[in-house]
Amino acid sequence: MGACLNTMTVDGKASKQEITDQFNARCEEDGYECGNTYSGSFSEFTGLRITDLAYDLESDAEDYVSEHGEKWGPAVALKHKVYDMPKLGTLHQVALQALHQKVYDAGAKLRNARDKMRINNRSTVPAYVTKAEASYDKVVETVQPKIDERKRKIREIERKAAAKSKKFVWLIGGWCSS
Repeated sequence: MGACLNTMTVDGKASKQEITDQFNARCEEDGYECGNTYSGSFSEFTGLRITDLAYDLESDAEDYVSEHGEKWGPAVALKHKVYDMPKLGTLHQVALQALHQKVYDAGAKLRNARDKMRINNRSTVPAYVTKAEASYDKVVETVQPKIDERKRKIREIERKAAAKSKKFVWLIGGWCSS
């Protein structure tokens, strides 16, 4: 069975009891809607571990949950700042999505070529597959540095915006079996 990262947020001013109550309500609701086994829902967590950790960026908080959440274990709760993304950051995010789309499209062409090869029961790799592989590799080689640079710029913009914020939310989550 696989697993998926599942999260929810609660107001940053909530008490530990309020956090626990909202978490339990979500578990109960998910259990009712999705069942309790292999659903990828909150009903699979075995309790809640509330930490004193606070991150500036949501992505850093999600990384912590991803690294420390255990499948079939308790959900993890920690805080992160909330802020509005400046327009420049949003523009970088749009550009980043376009770059990811280029890689996805090249991968789709490669998958289609390989599927065509399988459908035609080809035992040797035809030239169109080799060409698609080379094209995909070239796209990744040229686009990946641009993706990395956009991500760096977005994180820099996020850090500046987060430094100005005093508002927090609780991030609650972990790995759920699916």
